[in-house]
Amino acid sequence: MTRTTTVRERVEGLCRSAVDPLALYRDVVPVLARAVPADLWCGLLLDPATVMNTGGYHDEGLPLEVLPRLLELEVGADDVNQFPALIRDRAGVDTIHRRTRGRPEVSARYRDVMVPAGMGPELRAVLRDRGRPWGALAFFRAAGAPDFSEAEIELVAALAPDIAAAVRRTLLVSEIAHRDAEEGPGMAVLRVDGLKVECEMASRAARVLLDEMPDTRIDGLPVGVIMLVSRLIAADGRRQSARVRLRTGRWMSVQVDVLEPAEGDGPERLSLVIEPVAPYELAEVIADAYGLTAREREVARLVVAGHSNPEVAAALSIALSTVQDHLKKVFAKLGVSSRHELTARMFFDQYLPRQLSRVPVGGDGWYLPGAGPPADPR
Repeated sequence: MTRTTTVRERVEGLCRSAVDPLALYRDVVPVLARAVPADLWCGLLLDPATVMNTGGYHDEGLPLEVLPRLLELEVGADDVNQFPALIRDRAGVDTIHRRTRGRPEVSARYRDVMVPAGMGPELRAVLRDRGRPWGALAFFRAAGAPDFSEAEIELVAALAPDIAAAVRRTLLVSEIAHRDAEEGPGMAVLRVDGLKVECEMASRAARVLLDEMPDTRIDGLPVGVIMLVSRLIAADGRRQSARVRLRTGRWMSVQVDVLEPAEGDGPERLSLVIEPVAPYELAEVIADAYGLTAREREVARLVVAGHSNPEVAAALSIALSTVQDHLKKVFAKLGVSSRHELTARMFFDQYLPRQLSRVPVGGDGWYLPGAGPPADPR
């Protein structure tokens, strides 16, 4: 068995057993480093609506004295290999040296942050699950070290979906721990022993949502859930999902994944996640804080996530001139004059204060209610 194979199996196992996103990063990266060595690293949580940082693990990352400039560049400037650009990249993983064709000095982040910190090569990876970014990893090597190889980049890209799914699941665990509301999301642990599937434990939300599924029951579980489990087994443990319409008329996403593989002839445990099917968009608190209309909020969200005006027009099926008009109104309401200033304003007003207040992130990638910045950030 090669080192790469061992690393992949170990990382996949840690992803299945994770219950906290930051602890997941702390556990996974040292194992990954056996095949992808790095001198410093950090793991981020991302808001899937805006690709903005909602927190993360930085204890093994860049020194504190360079972080203010790093934040300034990340949210208020156009630089090389930034996360919004990586989101639209098919692989979602790249290095600053590759992006600049061996001329990293053209990057302000490289000049102003990495060089003063004694760093050289940098690799960034976006963690996407079902097309949405939930987190990111950044690896740094000391100045003078070789850039990350093609094989190392491919390994990180291959493991990114598993890590992303684990981040997403642990965010749901966080939400359940802080707010076990009956409207979801819900989580349960299923025990699979041969042909028998039973619910071993479940949150209150999961039990309510399972009861609302209009389906025949087998050992208390809807047939649709049993079928998902069967599909997972047939697919050698690859997670399976489906949409289900409840008796109330609401649509929910149901997903099963391996939580604890079977040992020998013993039982296998699966995670069952049930959550509302809804588009991700800027939290209502942002619209309330700045007085944005529904359409202005949609435009602002896409712009902050790195989309160009033509891309916004295409996504919302509106004219380019209409996008420009909405953007002018958004700029006026927030007191900014550029896309980068808009992004910086959103981050420093709405995201950073919540991070500093240690507000937990919920299953939709946004902070849970109950704490936050002042009602009028202006």
